[in-house]
Amino acid sequence: MTKYMRTYILRRLIQTVVVIFLLSFVSYYLMNLMPGDPIDIMIMSNPRMTPEDADRLKKLYGFDKPIHVRYWIWLTTTLSGDLGYSRTYRVPVGEILGRRLLNTFYLSTSALLLSLAIGIPIGIFSALRKGSSFDYAVNLFAFAGISIPSFFLGILLLIVFAIWLKWFPAGGTQTVGANLTGFAAFADRVKFIILPMCSLTAQQMAQYVRYMRSSMVETMHFDFIRTARAKGLPRRRVLFVHALRNALIPVVTIVALSISFLFSGAIITETLFAYQGAGKLVYDSIIANDFNVAMVSFNITVGMVLIMNLIADILYAYLDPRISYK
Repeated sequence: MTKYMRTYILRRLIQTVVVIFLLSFVSYYLMNLMPGDPIDIMIMSNPRMTPEDADRLKKLYGFDKPIHVRYWIWLTTTLSGDLGYSRTYRVPVGEILGRRLLNTFYLSTSALLLSLAIGIPIGIFSALRKGSSFDYAVNLFAFAGISIPSFFLGILLLIVFAIWLKWFPAGGTQTVGANLTGFAAFADRVKFIILPMCSLTAQQMAQYVRYMRSSMVETMHFDFIRTARAKGLPRRRVLFVHALRNALIPVVTIVALSISFLFSGAIITETLFAYQGAGKLVYDSIIANDFNVAMVSFNITVGMVLIMNLIADILYAYLDPRISYK
């Protein structure tokens, strides 16, 4: 790693920390604009609570302080390792968030790997057969995959495979009440993850096919490709050493942003399939005004997006030696 690369990475890391700090304050402020704080909700759910009790609780939890003071208290407490307590689930935030992040990681990783394994080769083959009937068919299905709303595709999968064919369960993460271990537990989890994974894979795969095809078509017209062919290099070497490496540069950004959502979850898909992941947790927390869970989940999402963007920029230099960070 060169001196310029280290300087660039250090500068970007500092920028990442600053952006996370600013966005966390903005999200904290917006969350506090929502009607009713936790104490008000406690008053509504407990008619026996007196105004004196409400004032005492607001002073105890700092709701009587200015918003910047409350934010600083929340930030220092979070950085110390205390993520707070979930009012909805009656457990510490770390306990409920850890399980949900793991579920989302399983779902998003399987969908990402499957979409890459299918989308990248199809995009390359379609570019090499530009103008053929196969290319037109690939473009048609890719446009359909990008255009179909995720909720519509999810409902369609539920109707066909869960209701009509009854091949897979309609929702959930695992069989409730089943005390399974070993391979039986793994097979049970796979049975519940297939439908949401297919819904996510269809959309991501369509994007990778389109980006990979257009990038490969453009790369095949570059001068260095014609030079490599004029030198008599084997076709396989021209395609997979010279062309593919350069064609992957714009695709890296899309893949990096996809990786950043491994821990944030797909809110619509997870909610539709009742999959107990981080995306559904964020949605439920915002609806229930579960402040601590929503804030921690949001900051994890922001951090992952910024870190994956940094990794994508570093990969650019590896894929394209012409890129310099001086």
